[in-house]
Amino acid sequence: MARKFQSQFHLSSALSGLQGNIQRFADSVSDSSIIDGILIEDVRLKTGQDNTVGHSLDRPINGYIPVRRDANSVIFDSSTKPRRPRDEFIVKCSADVTVTFWVF
Repeated sequence: MARKFQSQFHLSSALSGLQGNIQRFADSVSDSSIIDGILIEDVRLKTGQDNTVGHSLDRPINGYIPVRRDANSVIFDSSTKPRRPRDEFIVKCSADVTVTFWVF
């Protein structure tokens, strides 16, 4: 999980207000579910089948973003439900591809 912004200084009231605004913004970013994720590199996917991808979040994923692909392939959710959703998710693809996922 992302570290929270911590105010470090005692400032004048004008600067304290600015610091409070920064604190609220930083908290909204660090509380976003997309921040609390992991990068899974070099996952080989085969077209025409379910591809099970393991992860170490120890909870069901909220989503994934393919951040790198070595081929022009559409990657999408399988209709098959994973047996262990706390440890894996299942995708399909339109062509064989090696992909890196940001999983959150």
